[in-house]
Amino acid sequence: MTRIACGMGLAVLLALTGAAAGQEKDAPFDPAKLIGRWTPVEKKKDEVSVVEFKTGNKVTFQLGAGGKTETYEGTYAVAGQKLKIALKVGEKTITEEVVVTRLTADELHTEDAKGKKEKLRRVQ
Repeated sequence: MTRIACGMGLAVLLALTGAAAGQEKDAPFDPAKLIGRWTPVEKKKDEVSVVEFKTGNKVTFQLGAGGKTETYEGTYAVAGQKLKIALKVGEKTITEEVVVTRLTADELHTEDAKGKKEKLRRVQ
């Protein structure tokens, strides 16, 4: 895996958490709303970054830049507002837990433990 793809993958992975809009603090979100393909609202012109949440708690990341794209698979689990992702990268498994701050039909906002926020939009 390239160093660029690893960095982007970790950034996207760290961005995936939050609480759904209109919910009380610490209220769980509907995990069914995660199902689908998501991409960051802000990304570089030649960057590829797509996260796909699937049924059966499976997740796929497509990451790349400069015409090269790599795909990584993993799993996810939801507990309250928290989203925990385990992603297989080469011989290693990277795990991260994030908080979903907003989840609608078209938007997914997350925040990691260090306060880094990410906004994703659903890909049709």
